[in-house]
Amino acid sequence: VVTADPSAIAVEGVVPEFSDPSKCVAVVLAGGQGARLHELTRRESKPALPFARFHRIVDFTMAALARSGVRQVLVATQFCPETLTAHLQDVWTPAFDRMLVRCGSLLDGGGYRGTADVLRRNAGELDAMGVSALLVVAADHVYAMDYRPFLQAHAKTGAPLSVAAMPVRRDEASRFGVITEGPGCRIAGFAEKPQRPVVMAEDPAFALASMGIYLVDWPWMRDRLQDPALMDFGHDLIPQAVARGEAAVWHWSGYWRDVGTLDGLRESWLDFETPQPPCARPLGPGSLL
Repeated sequence: VVTADPSAIAVEGVVPEFSDPSKCVAVVLAGGQGARLHELTRRESKPALPFARFHRIVDFTMAALARSGVRQVLVATQFCPETLTAHLQDVWTPAFDRMLVRCGSLLDGGGYRGTADVLRRNAGELDAMGVSALLVVAADHVYAMDYRPFLQAHAKTGAPLSVAAMPVRRDEASRFGVITEGPGCRIAGFAEKPQRPVVMAEDPAFALASMGIYLVDWPWMRDRLQDPALMDFGHDLIPQAVARGEAAVWHWSGYWRDVGTLDGLRESWLDFETPQPPCARPLGPGSLL
């Protein structure tokens, strides 16, 4: 099992040539409404919601990309994108060599119909960015990750698709995509939001859950997108890749919260009101460059 050790690369400053983050393009999925947050997202997208006084939820993902050395980013928006788009352009443009914001509802044919459809509808822009390795991340999670060990692990497995994962309690696992791990870091089984999650063999109190963070080889992904029925990572792409033996899992441990419910948002916010927050705050581009 390949496990994360963010401090090793962050401290030593070693970025292996085959996993250079500057040659990776990130796609940030920021189009969701977050209906489980009720009135908070009635007129505002979930990634744009204020968090911990001075930030917005999206800042955690953008800071992680900038700190990891990713230089090109495409942000896919959709629901109520105005505040989010303005915030990204005002705050995060200086952190990257190139940042595109693409609203699905403004594209021909209507909005994005799934996470994989985001890549299909923006394939021309991704080609123009010269992408080979594509990092797909969500904009509505609270965490601080160094993506460089993930890039390194992805290159070593030789799989065209890698999924970042971490243990979650069995009684919470039905909210996530649940992974069964096989030999050599390959994913042996995958179920999207199962009613009866498969637990981890080493600890039956937990299941191995997808974090919604993926690395894909773009030529392979380009070919998969020729299938018009392929719309979503969790429902379509990952199960197909698992069936072909083309999906790998990468283990990560650290603070990560899917703040998709009122309780989850409140609890995570309170974590950052303590004198020692559970992970790095997104201090902004000025502290990153």
